Amino acid sequence: MGSWVRGGLIYGVIGVSIGTILAAARTLVLVPLFGDMPGYLIELALASIAVVISGLWLMRELGSWTTNSALYFGVLGAATTLLIGAAMNFLVLGLSLAESLQVASMTHGIVFPFALAAMAMAPSVLTQRA
Repeated sequence: MGSWVRGGLIYGVIGVSIGTILAAARTLVLVPLFGDMPGYLIELALASIAVVISGLWLMRELGSWTTNSALYFGVLGAATTLLIGAAMNFLVLGLSLAESLQVASMTHGIVFPFALAAMAMAPSVLTQRA
């Protein structure tokens, strides 16, 4: 198995872990202190920074990367995060597919699509040389 495949799967699990912790922090701390939208935006910033740093750390641990292999790594990590999140919504929360998609939509799950995009693209963008 290529390092980008193994790394991408691990990256996805790390992404789910970070997202779960920050979602709890948003609900319990950020939204009560700052309100709905500022709480979501603070979570977005924290999630993006934490996921990008964890991805870069993981890439450093696994060896050298080309821009393409880093892109595959990031996209696989984001897809893994999305699939695990959907499974958690279905199995743990009992949401239907339509409800799961609504939770991850731009109007209800504001942070999730942006965090996934950052997660997918950051490794390849940060490996490009000027």
